[in-house]
Formats: sequence, C-alpha cells, structure tokens
Amino acid sequence: MNRTKKIAYSGLIVALVVVILFLGNLVSSEWTAIFVSSFLLWITYEIGKVNTCFATTIVANIVSYLLIPRLNYVITFTFVSLYTPLRAFVQHYNALVRWIAKFFYFNIAFALWFFINLYLFGFNVVLDSLPRLLNIFGDNHALIYILVISGLQVAFFVYEFFFSKYEYLLRKRFGEFFEKI
Repeated sequence: MNRTKKIAYSGLIVALVVVILFLGNLVSSEWTAIFVSSFLLWITYEIGKVNTCFATTIVANIVSYLLIPRLNYVITFTFVSLYTPLRAFVQHYNALVRWIAKFFYFNIAFALWFFINLYLFGFNVVLDSLPRLLNIFGDNHALIYILVISGLQVAFFVYEFFFSKYEYLLRKRFGEFFEKI
C-alpha cells in the first residue's frame, strides 16, 4: 500500500472518530460513541496493520484531548481505544494467548479507569452508578464489586464477540478495497 494513502485514510479515520466522540459528548450516547469510534480504529489495522493502527489510535487520542472538553469522557475513550491496537498485536497468536491478553488488558484498564475516576474526579463509578445494587445489598460493597466485575467480564466477552463479527463483515465487504490501497 502506498504510504501516502495510508496516512490520508488514517487521517480521515481520526477526523471521523473525533467528530463521533464530540457528538457523543453533546448527547446522551457517550458509550455508543466510544465503542463506535473504537470499531472505526480497526479499519486502520486493515489498511496498514499494527503500526498504523497504533499510531492512528494515539493521534485520535491526542486530538480528542485537545478538542473535547470533558476529561473523564476522553479518558474513558483512551482505555477503550487502546484495546484496538492490542487486539491487532495479538491477532496472530493462538486463541488461548489472544483471550488471555485481551482479558488481562480489559481488567487492568478497568482497574486503572476506576481508580482514575475515583481519585482524580471523586466519582466511584461502581457505587455511584448503581444505586439499585446499594438498595439490594446495602453495605456489602465487596459483593457488589464481585457482581459488577463478573458482569463486566461477560460484557467484555460480548463486546469482543461483536468486535469479531464487525471484523469479519469489514473484511468480507471491503477486503478487496483494503488490498488495493
């Protein structure tokens, strides 16, 4: 692929990602915007493999920090978006190694995201977001955390399932286009 075309397509992806994130910041579909943007970054892997995907993800994050006013929203995007180059990097390993790496990243990223929200913004993402669980389980915060972490593992598995389907459809639909670039 022509290097100039890779850079141009990657720049277009960055612009689209930032526009989607900015719009997601304005309306109540923040998580949808974050996940759609993360999926879009995968296109750069299809165009130029791991290095292009990683570089585009870094640029998208830098531009997001510069243009989007809500810091905790962009931090959330950072943790979700960095999964894309990791996923690209482990793509060629066997399935067990891929799944271990993916879940390892997810759990470390969630823990970092949780502590950043707690100590930087004073927001306990788990307890402040789930008042119904507090009503059911009262002061048993350990059980709430166990339930939330277990639920997040299932949610991440579902996310990865849809990411794999997206990857398959992307290659099926645009594989020829990616090869010509």
